[in-house]
Amino acid sequence: MSGKYALVIGNTEYTDSGLAKLTAPGRDAEEFARVLSSPEIAGFDEVLKFTNENVFNLNEAIEGFFLGKKPDDLLIFYFSGHGVRDESGSLFLAVKNTNRARLRSTSIKADFVREMMDQGRSRRQVIILDCCNSGAFANGTKAETGGAMGIAATFKGTGYGRVILTATDSTQFAWEGDKIIGDKITNSLFTHFLVKGLEGEADEDGDGKITVDELYDYAYKQIVSHTPKQTPGKWSYQQQGEIILRQSTRIEDIKPVPLPDDLLAAAKNSFPYVREAAVRQLDELLKGKNLGLARSARETLEHIAENDDSKTISRAAFQALEAIRQAEQGAFQKAEEERLAKLEVERIAEEERQVREQAEAERKAEAERLAAAQKAEEERIAKAKLETERLAEEKRLADQAEKERQAKAEAKRLADEKAATEQLAVQKAEEERIAKAKLEAYRLAEEKRFAEEAEKRRMAAKQEQDEKEHLAKAKLEIERLTEEKKRGEVAERQRIAKTRVEQSTQQASTTVPKPQKNTNTTSPLSIMAKIGVTFLILVTGFYAVNLSSPKSLPPTPTENDAHAVTEETSEVPLSTNVQATEPLKVVEITLWHAYGTGSAEIIELNKLINQAAVDLPQFKINAQQVPFNDIFNKYDTDVAAGGGPDMFIAPNDNLGGQARAGTIADITDLVAGKLGDYSELSQGGMMYDGKMYGLPESLKAIALWYNTDMLPEAPATTDELKALMEGGTPVAISFGCYHHWGFFGSFGGQIFDDEFNFVADEANQANVASAISYLNDLYQISVANGWPRNDSDGLAAFTEGSVAAITNGNWAIDDYRNALGDKLAVAPIPAGPGGASNSLLLVDGWYFNPNSENTEAAIEVALYLTNTAASQSMMDNAGHVPANTTVEVTDPLIQGLLDAFSTSYFRPQVEAMGYYWGNFCGTDQVFDAGTPAADWVKTAFEGATK
Repeated sequence: MSGKYALVIGNTEYTDSGLAKLTAPGRDAEEFARVLSSPEIAGFDEVLKFTNENVFNLNEAIEGFFLGKKPDDLLIFYFSGHGVRDESGSLFLAVKNTNRARLRSTSIKADFVREMMDQGRSRRQVIILDCCNSGAFANGTKAETGGAMGIAATFKGTGYGRVILTATDSTQFAWEGDKIIGDKITNSLFTHFLVKGLEGEADEDGDGKITVDELYDYAYKQIVSHTPKQTPGKWSYQQQGEIILRQSTRIEDIKPVPLPDDLLAAAKNSFPYVREAAVRQLDELLKGKNLGLARSARETLEHIAENDDSKTISRAAFQALEAIRQAEQGAFQKAEEERLAKLEVERIAEEERQVREQAEAERKAEAERLAAAQKAEEERIAKAKLETERLAEEKRLADQAEKERQAKAEAKRLADEKAATEQLAVQKAEEERIAKAKLEAYRLAEEKRFAEEAEKRRMAAKQEQDEKEHLAKAKLEIERLTEEKKRGEVAERQRIAKTRVEQSTQQASTTVPKPQKNTNTTSPLSIMAKIGVTFLILVTGFYAVNLSSPKSLPPTPTENDAHAVTEETSEVPLSTNVQATEPLKVVEITLWHAYGTGSAEIIELNKLINQAAVDLPQFKINAQQVPFNDIFNKYDTDVAAGGGPDMFIAPNDNLGGQARAGTIADITDLVAGKLGDYSELSQGGMMYDGKMYGLPESLKAIALWYNTDMLPEAPATTDELKALMEGGTPVAISFGCYHHWGFFGSFGGQIFDDEFNFVADEANQANVASAISYLNDLYQISVANGWPRNDSDGLAAFTEGSVAAITNGNWAIDDYRNALGDKLAVAPIPAGPGGASNSLLLVDGWYFNPNSENTEAAIEVALYLTNTAASQSMMDNAGHVPANTTVEVTDPLIQGLLDAFSTSYFRPQVEAMGYYWGNFCGTDQVFDAGTPAADWVKTAFEGATK
């Protein structure tokens, strides 16, 4: 038995941005599949429908659709979507993953459809294309103006019994829905009238049949009557007979054909015999071949049977209807028998198919078993061969290694022998060298000994000669002294001299060197020499004692003394005509700040500016307060207009954007070598693209503040924090995307890598999702207990003592300290399974106007306002966490904040940071709407990396 089968494809969505999204094809496919599969309409045995499917699955479905069908099977292939032609004119049907640069691999090629039609056995094939051939689609259409699609040539192929219907094949558009019709339908124009026609409108002759030709004629007339912009097309090849798409057997399914007016008038005539004749004519029409007239005749007879006042005429009408009902009953019974017979045939065929399939499966299984056994045997033989080859190779390598080992051993033996020979030669040479050195040393020692002895002999001779000379001189002196004995005082002197001579003789005997030889004898000459020398010494001493000393003279000035005098006299002014010193030139520096009126920050800043007037008299500092909400906008606006202050202080919220816009000055070279006292973290927060754009003043980040009366010790881990909240301890967590950042690190998650690219791999996404899931757990606990869920709501709750802890930045330190005093403590955001937390670090710093003519002076002022003394003052009195590392920290809260910030991640100044705020701040989708954390994180990373 023949069957009727359809493959329906519609595509509305395209990944190629050059293919516009359509609205009609999805509805087209659905509606056309509905009328084909409806038993009351076309009654197709099987309708396969695909919407927005990829090309691989569609090509596989097309091949399976055309192959394996019988010759008398009716096949309909329907496509609604974009039609695209390449440069050679070939037609392609665009689907979801079509890439216009890769048409042959990403779309349905018309040649492929034709090839499948040619290979199929069916001789009744209908192709319906509701598309055109273009790449730039506008005005809600499926095509652009261009050449004809060439449908006739494309799908003619070698088959016969083939009919092709198209929405258009010229330079026209395939119009969609209410763009033309205006009645708010959602089908395309062509498909809309195909559906209407199959629903019965195309059966204009009322014979109960709707053929392909009738359907096309109906659609054609309707489309051209609605718009001249679209003309459908039809081609047929070797068509034999009619191709019936719908065959109505029930008279109520037939479109009624109006009865002749004279017959209708006769049926209503007042004369019974005229009405009776009309009943006979209606009976003939009821039994005739024109089913449309038969339906109208039946309806008229039913009216007469129920309403005619003549029983004869009413009975005649009833009998005519009864006859047709019995015929219909017989036809129905016959159709039911045929249906049951068909089902039985199909059942038997199915059983036979199953038997064949089972036999084929068993045959294939046996073949596979034998093939597997053969393959296993081949693998065993191959493995054995490989093992034999491996063993042979191992033996060859072992033999080769043994030969190499023996060769190395022989080479080593020869080398050792050579080394030993060389060592003996070296040793012998060394022994000969040592022997020669010893002989040379002995020779030199002998020469030295001979020389020393000669020198001793020379010295002894010289000493003897000197003694002779001294003795002669002493003799002369004795003679002179003898003459003086005549005087009385000489006698005393002689006595003294004699005494001294005796003493000197004893001393001389120990001091005068003795000759080396003849030490046991003393010559008279030697004794006389000693006496003479002694006497000469005594005489000299006598005159030294008795002669009057000359008067002291002023010391002669030395070179140093002269230098000293010169230095003293240089202090005396050389001239009294001294010119007056020039007056100090004062540079005015204007700075902006956003410190609140009456705050500790503005009080301390004013103190520093007053002290600067003393310490930096060359500068006049003019401070101006600007509200924080206005400071960035006002500064950028004034700078863009060529004005603005010389410097201003603010967080690094806008540093990257201002650096890119050129509204803050690059001070890299101006502060080179001057930043040694500032922490690396704070310097990093003032940089963009490797350049310094600000001078850091203080640090800010999220930490965990707690009331020690309610919570003696802060939770160190995320598990401890969660257990604390589950146990009923009230904690105010701030559930915002800035506050969340620190928890990402606790679970091993990253937003950026070292190059500030988003880390979107699956493993990292899982870690970030774990952090969001954990925060969702805390959020649900907070909701259930009515606890605050942001820093603004939690401020009063924490200072009033209704919550034990809160996550917030150190900008609230003064409020917390004033309310809680010594009960206030601070700790880092708890660490988690992924490590320490890493809160997003903000840096407050001084920025400088590129329009300023006093940039260097402004930097000097900023260095003064952030030096050790200034930073100490702002820390002690205003609660600032200093960027200057030379400050002495004694406040446990400040130290706690520094500890918490040690693992922080300074806020990057890259443009990609904007994509973080735009994609990771919608956590209400997780916390309130119930979106799974993993799905939300995946969507956030996808949005950030587009």
